[in-house]
Amino acid sequence: MIYYYFGGKEQLYVAELTFDHHEAHPDFIRLVTIENIHRAEHIARSKILAGLANPALDVLSRILARGRAAGQFRDGVDPIDIHLLISAFCDVAVAYLTTRSGVTR
Repeated sequence: MIYYYFGGKEQLYVAELTFDHHEAHPDFIRLVTIENIHRAEHIARSKILAGLANPALDVLSRILARGRAAGQFRDGVDPIDIHLLISAFCDVAVAYLTTRSGVTR
């Protein structure tokens, strides 16, 4: 199923990289949050960061295309939106680590 959903092991590792990176570097999320407060004025000038999400977007685009072809996904789903959802999940899971540890089930 790895090959069906991700195209191969390498693409799976790229897809998992976001969460693993965020979990290993919680300060990264703080920096991105502060950058958003400042309306991304620094990131907008970065030549390196401009294409940083491209490998993940390529994988997501292929997954969405296969899903549409198989009739499992609808048209009009933007890979950027999916990437944002994945990033949001990763960010929240790490950013709220201390407060969620006190939450009981």
